[in-house]
Amino acid sequence: MGLPSWDTARALTRSFVPPATPALAELMKEPVWEFLRSQPTKGKFTPELLRKQFSPAEASAILNQWQLRESAADKFADAESMLLTRTGLEQATRVEVRAHRAALFAASPAKVVADLGCGLGADSLALAQAGLETLSVELDPDTALCAAVNLASATPSEGQTSTSVSVSAVKSGSDPRYQRSRVFNADALSFDVPSEAAIFCDPARRINGRRIMDPYQWIPSFAQVKTWAEERKCWGAKLSPGIAHELLAPNWHVQWVSVDGALVEAAAYAPEVAGLNPGRSAVLFRGGEKLVLEVANLGRADEKSEPVPVRDLGQFLFEPDDAIIRSGALGEVAQRLQSGLISESIAYLAFDDSRSVENAAKLGSTFKVLECLPLKPKAIKAYLAKRGVSAIEIKKRGVDVSPEVFRKQVLPKGARGSAADIPVLVLTRVDGGHRALVCERVLG
Repeated sequence: MGLPSWDTARALTRSFVPPATPALAELMKEPVWEFLRSQPTKGKFTPELLRKQFSPAEASAILNQWQLRESAADKFADAESMLLTRTGLEQATRVEVRAHRAALFAASPAKVVADLGCGLGADSLALAQAGLETLSVELDPDTALCAAVNLASATPSEGQTSTSVSVSAVKSGSDPRYQRSRVFNADALSFDVPSEAAIFCDPARRINGRRIMDPYQWIPSFAQVKTWAEERKCWGAKLSPGIAHELLAPNWHVQWVSVDGALVEAAAYAPEVAGLNPGRSAVLFRGGEKLVLEVANLGRADEKSEPVPVRDLGQFLFEPDDAIIRSGALGEVAQRLQSGLISESIAYLAFDDSRSVENAAKLGSTFKVLECLPLKPKAIKAYLAKRGVSAIEIKKRGVDVSPEVFRKQVLPKGARGSAADIPVLVLTRVDGGHRALVCERVLG
C-alpha cells in the first residue's frame, strides 16, 4: 500500500493537463512526492520542521494532505495511500456504502462499469476491487489526476487474485478501449460509453456550496439519469435522499442508505443490479452489520406505501432510522415491533411489549416513556425543577419549536450540556395534540 512510485505518478501527470490547483502542483514534484510516500501521516513532523526541508508552499501542500487523510478515516480505510482534495472528500461515498454498491454490480450481468463523474475514484475503487473493469470519467483535470493516482495505489480486496489495479489515464477524445481500470478526463455527457458497459453516476447536487433543490438542475440532470436508465440494462445513480417518490420511474429499485443512524444517500438501480423487484428499500449499516428492509406490496418505485395505523401511546417510543422513513418502510417496522404511530403522519412508533426492544435495536432508537405532559414550557419547567433535572436531550417531530430556545425556557439559567443518562424530552404530537414526552433512552 502507499502512493504509486514517482515514475508512475509522472507518467500519469503527462496524460493530463498540468495541475491547476497550486497545492496539487506542489505535490507533483519528485522530492515532495517521495517524502509523502515515505511519510504518509504527520507523525512527529511539525510545520516548522517541514519548512526547514521544503518551501512554504510545498510544506503547506504536505500538511494539507495529512489533514485530509485524517478527515478521511470514515470514508477510506486506505486514506494514507491516497491523493485527496477537500471537495472530493466531501462528495466521496463511505466505505460500507460503496462496498455494498460494488457487490450489487458484481452480482449483476455487468462486467464493465462506467463511473461517470467519478470524483476521487471512491466508487471506482470499490468496483475494481470487486473484480469489475471500470471506466472512470471526470471532467475536472485535477480531480481526474487524483482518481488515477488513487486507482494506481489500490490493492485488491480479500478474495481477489490480482496484485494491483492497473490504470491508464487518457485525455478526452482518446480511444475508449479499456484495460482493467482506466481514468478519462472527459465530460460524462459526451463520453462514448461502450454498449456492453453498465453506467453508474453521481450527479453534482451542489454549486458553490449551495444545494440544488430541483433534480432537473443536477449535473448530469435527473432527465439525463432517466435517459441512461432507459438505454442500459444495468445501471445505477446516486440521488438526493429527499427526492420525492412520485419522481421515481416505476421500473426502478431505489435504496435509502444509513450508516450508524445517519442517512447518507439514496441510490436508484436497475432491478438487475439491485437484485430486487421494482420498488424501494432501506439499507441500514449498524455496528458493522447490514440490514436490507424492502417495502412490501409495492409493484413500482413511485407507488405509495401502505398506511400505518395510529394507536395509543405505549410504554416505549421508537424513533425509526431515517432510511426507513424516507424509503416508506415504516409499515414493515411497525409489524415487526407490533407497534403503531402515536399520531397520523408523525414517524414515531409506540409499543408495550418489552420483547420488541431487542428487535428494534438495529432499526432505530428506543425510549421508555416516563411521562406525557402538555407542551407548555412553564409546566415542563416545574416538572423538571421538582426532580432536579439540569440537563436534557431534546428531540422534536411535527411541532414548530426551536430546541435551543425551548431548552432555555425549561431549564435553570446556565444549565447546559448532555450526558448519556439524562432525560430525553420528545416534543411531538400524540393523537393530534401537542405533547412533551419525558423519556429515558433504552437503545440507539
